[in-house]
This record gives sequence, C-alpha cells and structure tokens, in this order.
Amino acid sequence: MTEDHATYSKDFPEGYGDFKLIASDGVIFCFPKAFLSWMSPVFADMLSVGGDTSDAGDIQKQVSVTEDSTTLDLLLRFFDPKKKVRPLEEQTLPALLEAARKYQVPEVMDWWEEQVKLEKQGPSNEVTTVIKYPMLSLALAVRHGLDNTARLALRELIKAPSSEIQTKLHFDSTLLTHLIQLRQERYKILSSKMLDYYMSRDRCVDCIWHYAELSHHMARLIAALADEPSLRICQTAVSWPVSPCRWVHWASSQEMLEKWWISEITTLEDELPSLPAKPCEHYLQICFRL
Repeated sequence: MTEDHATYSKDFPEGYGDFKLIASDGVIFCFPKAFLSWMSPVFADMLSVGGDTSDAGDIQKQVSVTEDSTTLDLLLRFFDPKKKVRPLEEQTLPALLEAARKYQVPEVMDWWEEQVKLEKQGPSNEVTTVIKYPMLSLALAVRHGLDNTARLALRELIKAPSSEIQTKLHFDSTLLTHLIQLRQERYKILSSKMLDYYMSRDRCVDCIWHYAELSHHMARLIAALADEPSLRICQTAVSWPVSPCRWVHWASSQEMLEKWWISEITTLEDELPSLPAKPCEHYLQICFRL
C-alpha cells in the first residue's frame, strides 16, 4: 500500500503518534510508542527490536498486526487516556479479549469483569453483558480464566430458557454437562415444591372442581419449568385458580407463592454456583475416596 492510497484510522489519524500499527484490513493507526510500551510488555519487546519501514528514507516505524481495524481501535482506547472506551458488543468482545490476552493488557480483563457485574447500571437500567449474552460470557470467562465471571454467567443460565443454551460456541463437554446438571437440580427443587403443595391440598366434595382445575394448571407449570426453571415461570406460566370451597378456606395458590416461596426461590437464584472441578482436582478427589 502506497502512502498516497493509505487509509488512516479516523480516531488515530496520521500524526497522532510516532508509530504506525497496520491492521489486517489495511487501516493504519498512528499511536505514541511510549504509550504502547507502557501498556503492553509485548509491544515493548516488539518496539525494542524495531519495526519495518515503508521505504528506506522513512524514519517512521511501523508494524503489521493480525487484528482487524475494529479490534485494534477497541484495544488502543485502553492505551489512550484521551479516548473513551466503547460500549460492549457481542460481536466485538471475543476478538477484543483475545487481543488483550495476546498483548498482555490486564486492564481490558479488569474492565470486562466490572462490566459483567449483575447490578443495574445507570438511570437507564441497562442490563450487563452477562445477562444479555450469558453463554458468550461463560465461554469467554472460562477461556480467559475469569472464574467469578464464569460463575455469574452460570447463575443466569441455570434459570434461563433452554433456547439460551443453544449455541455454536465451542465449549468443553465437562462445562456443558455441569450446566445441564445445575439446571436439572433447580428444576427438581422447583417442581418438587409445586407438586408437594398440590398433593398436600385438603380434599372435600365441594372442591372437586378446584382440584381438577389445579391439576390442569400444575401440569402446565411443571412442563414450563422443564424449559425454564425459574421464579419468573412460577409467577407467570399459569393463572392460579382460587378455591370456591365453603368449608376449607384455601388461600389462592398465587398468594401462597408470594408469601412463602418468592423469598426462598429468590435466595436460591442469587446464589453463585460452583464451577466444575478441574481434571487434576477431580482426579485427586477420586484418589482420596479410594
């Protein structure tokens, strides 16, 4: 690419710094060498041995990188105090984290861990990435060794609709098996609670209608919980009937849910699940049992 036809980054234009980074799609980023060396030991080593020159008379150093211009723009914003970090996006996050790992920039990982906290952010109540993209967050967290973030993602996936865990992302089979087991355990807890309540109801001649109606609703609820084992389903999957019984004063099932179960299930859903044991840990556990 000749200098006359070079494409420069809009936010890191020609003259912005004394070093040129050429993205894989040909876009040139100008950036101060001092910042590159300060923020990344990989760039520091790279610059210490020098770079190529576009021609013999050009003293401006440059190097080509494998990242595209979108990823390089996102990464350099963490190097430059004048630039604002861009919001998280599902499409660009994997490449950004991979670049941060490659160039040893822990600030990116620290930033992402802050972003995935489950608290609501700002007056707009925007949810965090781990809630928007739990499977992606889980995959990236495990890939980059961020255990706390992985546990946050697992917490969301346990109570998510089954469609949320359908993904083309590469996952270790142990991790997927662990997630499925956690969802099955949650389903058993919630469905058992509902069935115990249903089976323990008093019966009388006047309540045959209510008992049959409740049976229908319970069947629908149990089926819904199999797809999404969550408090949300317990509250919204069915319209709970109220008993017409004149003698046995049943509270409505919805009232009982609100009085006794919401607090218990909410506490359950707030707990951080464990990660699957690593191979070495699992092996040691087996050995100790022998």
